[in-house]
Amino acid sequence: MKIGTEWMSISDMMSGLMMIFLFIGISLMLEVQNREATLSEIKSNLDKRLNREFSNEFKKWGIQDVKNNIVRFNSPRVSFNNNSDHISIEYKKILNEFYPKYIEILTSKDYKKYIKEIRIEGHTDSNYNQKLSTGEGLIYNIDLSQRRAKNVLEYITTLNVFKKYEHFIQTKTRVTGVGSAVPIINNHSENKMLSRRVDFKVIINL
Repeated sequence: MKIGTEWMSISDMMSGLMMIFLFIGISLMLEVQNREATLSEIKSNLDKRLNREFSNEFKKWGIQDVKNNIVRFNSPRVSFNNNSDHISIEYKKILNEFYPKYIEILTSKDYKKYIKEIRIEGHTDSNYNQKLSTGEGLIYNIDLSQRRAKNVLEYITTLNVFKKYEHFIQTKTRVTGVGSAVPIINNHSENKMLSRRVDFKVIINL
């Protein structure tokens, strides 16, 4: 390229392009770091908010604390009977108290726009009918855990708060069953009763 009466060498052009690409790369890296920091802060703040809101009920509901935006009920009162997807009366009472406050927090201006998904996640213990093969047992437990989560959602739709936030709940809520993939471990062994549960998990996205 000729500038005035002088020629710009190819090496000078390449050096200039390399500097441009370097600046672009640094800018993109900083943007990713900022997004990750913001995402981490939102998740942390949501944990703190949920812990603060429900701390007085933790013992009654069987919640140790809220971590990683997961509400987990570790109490026999909310555990499912073996091979059952039936929601106990005690569990329904807890959902009556918990879910309206929970959804009020998630729909607040601090979190609503960042919520990608509210996951109602069903679980089982590792047992299955020994007449089944390992593969059949896996499928059985995944199906059972899915039905547990679905029944919890079905009960939630009967609550008055569902009508108030119907669109938000409908567009954000997902039901999933993970079988026995995430058991509750106490003293290096599975607590089968507490493993038969449904967790509430929030997925945050910017």
